[in-house]
Amino acid sequence: MRFLKSSLLAIFAFSTLAIVAPAFADSFEEPEENVNVPMSTPTGLPPAARDHNNAGLEAWKNGNKAEAKSHFADAVKAAPNSADLHYNLGLAYHVAGDHAKATEEFKLAYSNAGDNRLIKSAKLTKQHLKK
Repeated sequence: MRFLKSSLLAIFAFSTLAIVAPAFADSFEEPEENVNVPMSTPTGLPPAARDHNNAGLEAWKNGNKAEAKSHFADAVKAAPNSADLHYNLGLAYHVAGDHAKATEEFKLAYSNAGDNRLIKSAKLTKQHLKK
């Protein structure tokens, strides 16, 4: 009888896990509203990169995507190893419809991301890198 109780409890636990686990995994996905939002300015950037990224974020927020793209490109020139800056430039190219350049920037963002799960799991990163 004790074995039967243990077996039933195990079956219940595994069936509950099978129902709950997929929903829990979805909580790690990027929220839909963040798909087209640039990354905030990371710490430790050279002043020129920081200033251009901040200007790009402000332009983006105000709806001036072309100006934002220009600032993001200047930010990348000032800090070419920043995953966040490459992501922002890739996003700007994506929104502008230049998917070849967007893919190149997302590749650079991914390769410089280290343990940055936000960049590595972002829908646009995955879409452009086919991951």
